[in-house]
Amino acid sequence: MRNEDPEPLQAALDKVRNKHSQATAELHKLEQLRDRVVEEGDSAIGDVLELYPAADRQRLRQLARQANKEKKAGKPAKAFREIFQMLKELNEDSI
Repeated sequence: MRNEDPEPLQAALDKVRNKHSQATAELHKLEQLRDRVVEEGDSAIGDVLELYPAADRQRLRQLARQANKEKKAGKPAKAFREIFQMLKELNEDSI
């Protein structure tokens, strides 16, 4: 190893580290999109459909309404998590 050039190894390590950062950033974008869907409703759902044409508008609307009801009632955020899972699956399918 002492005779090996460290630059290719460093480049490979940087690539792996960057991949993790990109995945984290992607999850943050999805979280923000989920928050918009819950808060803004139909206008944000329209944005989701532009990004992911395969998305189910009706299901997203149902989940957004349910998430708002759960939030007001102080119940666990089941629908909130379902919206995130749906967005995550749509994002993975689009890649």
